[in-house]
Amino acid sequence: MLAMIMSNVVVQPLVVLGQYKSKSWTFKLREALILLMFLRPAVDAYRVSTHYEDTNNAMDSLQEMVYNKGIELGTESIPGCVLQLYVGERSLARSEATSRSNTRRGLLGPFEHPEGATTWCEV
Repeated sequence: MLAMIMSNVVVQPLVVLGQYKSKSWTFKLREALILLMFLRPAVDAYRVSTHYEDTNNAMDSLQEMVYNKGIELGTESIPGCVLQLYVGERSLARSEATSRSNTRRGLLGPFEHPEGATTWCEV
């Protein structure tokens, strides 16, 4: 999980440096600090909602937000989903009997009698 976040922290500054290549180093440092403090989604949303425009930028604020969201999707969300599916499958394989009883209890819970016998939809 840490590798996914770190890959995002490594790739996004490359986009920021490309976006602000004509800006001063203080401006680039400020943008890098926004990235490192994980405030990029909030800053992007603010810039898009206020229609922030800078004439020296390579792209407008909406395009920058789309690129940043794409990077987050590719480096965090999709690998995180794959990791969760892998862990879920692995835990299911370890305790298949427990998982089956939990699934059965979850699906048929409302149909069970207090004594524990199920109704006509016995599995």
